Amino acid sequence: MQGSFTPLADESALEAAVRQYQGELLRYAAGILGSMADAEDAVQTAFLKAWRSRARMRPGTNLRALLYRITYRTALDMLRTARRTARRLPPPAPAADPARDAEVHDALARLTPLADESALEAAVRQYQGELLRYAAGILGSMADAEDAVQTAFLKAWRSRARMRPGTNLRALLYRITYRTALDMLRTARRTARRLPPPAPAADPARDAEVHDALARLTPLDRALVWGQVVEGLSYRELAAIHGRPETALRSRCCRAKQRLAAWLGDGTKEEGGSR
Repeated sequence: MQGSFTPLADESALEAAVRQYQGELLRYAAGILGSMADAEDAVQTAFLKAWRSRARMRPGTNLRALLYRITYRTALDMLRTARRTARRLPPPAPAADPARDAEVHDALARLTPLADESALEAAVRQYQGELLRYAAGILGSMADAEDAVQTAFLKAWRSRARMRPGTNLRALLYRITYRTALDMLRTARRTARRLPPPAPAADPARDAEVHDALARLTPLDRALVWGQVVEGLSYRELAAIHGRPETALRSRCCRAKQRLAAWLGDGTKEEGGSR
């Protein structure tokens, strides 16, 4: 039965657990943190913590509930750290001087581009921001834009021996970024032709409303609603995850969903049953 064996007895058991639970844990953590990138960090940390504590696990330990519990606590720690960091951050730097930027562009263009690693670092600092905006405008995704720009810098670095003094590095990087973005679009189209038809598109405005409403809940309430509604966790499983009585969590989740329904104005009601 799922989760009833001695968990994580060896590395093959860890690999099996990752295959089994990683997807749902990522969705769960993203619902709490509001970021898939942060969710990936949280879930990776959760698996690592579970692996390190494997010697203390007993036969019959519910591995799924244990991983959810560790993921929840890890996500909470990340939220607390983010709040503390935000309070300690210095004021934002003053806006860049366009005239000074132009001077730097000209200076870099007169040099032999990418002569060494320090020149590459200077180019990344100088051009990365605008290249990201440019690539995102073509690809429609900041994540894809980051891949394209990283690839562009790598291609430029590998071809540095063929560059001549006076090469316009900025123009070169834009050209490589553009070609890389086009290649990514072509690849995406070929992949799309091989995939089954997509599900009907969600309403972006409604998605934004739901996201904002979820963000108004406490982390625990958000975790309960996400786990119960999206992941289909039973209240018994939620009780094991959070270490709280099942009846208390049922009431708390019900109240959280009622608040969401009120904020969203959709009239959603709590469903009865044994979950």
